[in-house]
Amino acid sequence: NGFMIDYLAPKWGALLVFPEERYYGKSLPFGNSSLEAANLRWLSTEQVLEDIVELLAHLKSPGGLPAGLPQSSQSSASGPALAAPAAATAAAAAAA
Repeated sequence: NGFMIDYLAPKWGALLVFPEERYYGKSLPFGNSSLEAANLRWLSTEQVLEDIVELLAHLKSPGGLPAGLPQSSQSSASGPALAAPAAATAAAAAAA
């Protein structure tokens, strides 16, 4: 991330967002009960993708980032495997 923070973002005037996914770090959606079986239904790749789409929609909502702003998805916590599905899910949500 240092290359992105120190070089790429300043060069391109980019806004970098590093969201913390549910169940990681301090993001425990059900507090101390988060790891109980009934609450683990939200711990899925599908839910991570939906969270990314929701975050992008919020950032691009009125008063947020400009419409048509290019976006790129990168993840060091979950690996690059989420980048392509996140872009496809965001594109499908935008087309709906």
